[in-house]
Amino acid sequence: ENELSELEKRREIFEKDWNALKEKRDRVLKEYEDQSRLYGDDESKLQANISSIKMNIQKLSCGHDMSVSIKQIDIQSERAQLEQQKRRRCELEEYFRRVDRDNATKMREEEQLRHVCELEEQAMALLAEGAIGLQKLWRG
Repeated sequence: ENELSELEKRREIFEKDWNALKEKRDRVLKEYEDQSRLYGDDESKLQANISSIKMNIQKLSCGHDMSVSIKQIDIQSERAQLEQQKRRRCELEEYFRRVDRDNATKMREEEQLRHVCELEEQAMALLAEGAIGLQKLWRG
């Protein structure tokens, strides 16, 4: 009977240990399930954040591409205007060179005309003197 009671005590200890282990196992399983659920929730949140960030990057990239395209169009337009202004400047420079040449020619011609007028005046004076001299000679 002593052995029986000893066995009974060991059985009770075993059952306590067994129940304690079952409780511990249940607690660990519950913690594991909670951790798994939290991990899954966290992973879902991270995936959502990653997707959101990717979308933001795409939007920013599209905005940047559009901005670059607009800037390139503006630059091309400015270059075209610059080329047009260069052509116009060259035309105006050529025009003013011709005007300067024409003005120089006009001044030379006016100078020649003044010189011719002076020569004509001198010639008229000589003719007048000659006519007076002829009249004096003729009248005697």
